[in-house]
Amino acid sequence: MKRKISLVLAFVMVIAVFAIVVPVTQVEVNAIRSGNGFEGVIDQLDGRMIRGWGWRPGAGNHSVDIHIHVNDAVTGELLWTTSPPVRANTFRQDLLNHTRSRGGTGNYAFSINWNLGALRQLLRGRGVRIRVALVDPRSPTQNLWILDTFWGSPFAGVSSNRPEGFGNRAVSVRMGTSVNTNWAAAYRRGMNHWSNSAAGVSIGESSGSNNVLHTISDTSERAFGWIVGPLAPGTGRMTRFDITLNTHRITQEASIVSPVTPNQAAASNIATSVVVHEFGHAFWLDDNPMIARGMSNTPRTVMCGNRNRNSMFTPQTMDVNNVIVAYQFMTRLERP
Repeated sequence: MKRKISLVLAFVMVIAVFAIVVPVTQVEVNAIRSGNGFEGVIDQLDGRMIRGWGWRPGAGNHSVDIHIHVNDAVTGELLWTTSPPVRANTFRQDLLNHTRSRGGTGNYAFSINWNLGALRQLLRGRGVRIRVALVDPRSPTQNLWILDTFWGSPFAGVSSNRPEGFGNRAVSVRMGTSVNTNWAAAYRRGMNHWSNSAAGVSIGESSGSNNVLHTISDTSERAFGWIVGPLAPGTGRMTRFDITLNTHRITQEASIVSPVTPNQAAASNIATSVVVHEFGHAFWLDDNPMIARGMSNTPRTVMCGNRNRNSMFTPQTMDVNNVIVAYQFMTRLERP
């Protein structure tokens, strides 16, 4: 896949090593998690801070510790961790209201400020896995992960020290003259998949749009598709973009996936997968070659180059989360 988009984000504290062995689950930011006697949530995760709350119902005034692990998404190497852990003991009235009936005091919030400057050096062009756990300091084996997410896409670029993507969550596009009815249908399916996702983005058509969708049959090109677009001076925002589907490569792959003619269904699925992938780049996502470590041997992101394009043609949970996070970071990181 050919493109001109990269995004690099950063924060740092002191590197230390510790391990807590618990089952791994990927969850969304802002989703309340409960289990093992704990309850908590990440309220905010952006370029300036991570904040949320956690407690053990029935423990009264007893506060829990916040353990955060940041690992290299490819190698698993620990890049950063909270050392010492952060105690979740700040009072919030909403938490008192939420916990009072169960003996709570409301002293369960935490907030950690990030430094945007230094993780660039740690990333070395790879994505990261970020995990946040609630831990009982009186019994460290008692814990609950309240966040486990791969941020491979927003972090992975290395060619620029600023993020690059389309600045607006609402995108308008128009079909180029090379796009026939069948390929236009694939484009629209992919656009609808993003618009109907929980990522908070939308894609519509406008005859006056400067963002143009194309097709080409290039027998010498191995890429399924690509996106290109200029950047506004001094920022990471794309001022416009062009997406191209390589119909030769798509139909070639369809004949392999479904060798019995006709194979229009496979071609449609593959084309839709490519469309969703390329619009992911417009929404600040980078190519993500890794397999989700510890979760499955199957790619969990449409930005993964070795996904099954015939079966994965919608934004995955990881992709949706990464777009949400990318737009949270975007306005902060493009400042001089």
